Amino acid sequence: MEIISEILVFILSLAFIILAYAACLWVGMKFASIYAGMPKGGQYCEYPDLIKVAAATAVISIIPYVGFIGSWVVLYYLLHKETEAEAIELIIMVVIAHFAQLLLYILL
Repeated sequence: MEIISEILVFILSLAFIILAYAACLWVGMKFASIYAGMPKGGQYCEYPDLIKVAAATAVISIIPYVGFIGSWVVLYYLLHKETEAEAIELIIMVVIAHFAQLLLYILL
């Protein structure tokens, strides 16, 4: 019974991380769209696409030893594929997303 509760906690925490990081990527996407000069309310992609990117990144980051580097590669590759943004816009998006994630975790 204890193992089932540990698995449930792991799945719920992974789901929270995915949803929180997708929300932070959305915030970063909005700031990057301002940098790119998109009209007000402009965005690169929809929130469900960002959930897919965040989920793939979270799953890859679980792999021991290579997960950290692999998650960064997957993050930038999938963001470029989903958003078709330039490299500097992707960097701005990810930096703002990590800053927003840090603020979110501090507030929680």
